[in-house]
Amino acid sequence: MAQALVVVCDVCGLPAVETVSLKVSARSYQKDVCQKHLDEMIQGARAPRRGRPRTKSAPVLTGTKGAAKRTTSAKRKTSAKRKTSAKRKTSAKRTARKKAS
Repeated sequence: MAQALVVVCDVCGLPAVETVSLKVSARSYQKDVCQKHLDEMIQGARAPRRGRPRTKSAPVLTGTKGAAKRTTSAKRKTSAKRKTSAKRKTSAKRTARKKAS
């Protein structure tokens, strides 16, 4: 005598089409669902993205002294070096102009 394993929907009891894995907070769940409930779950769902979640960046203000841009620490260090070397060059040019006049 043969036996058959029938997986049924955890919500309504109809034959299940798919097993769905859910992750809520730090816990993982699995649920067997029929086609009707699978369609309901997929409606309005989004595909997961790899990597870090995107964050909203701060608006960049132009034309003001206090305009802050988001940079990583590595970029911040390099841009700080560039700014100081640029300041030295411009101050050296100003000094040379003053001496020439």
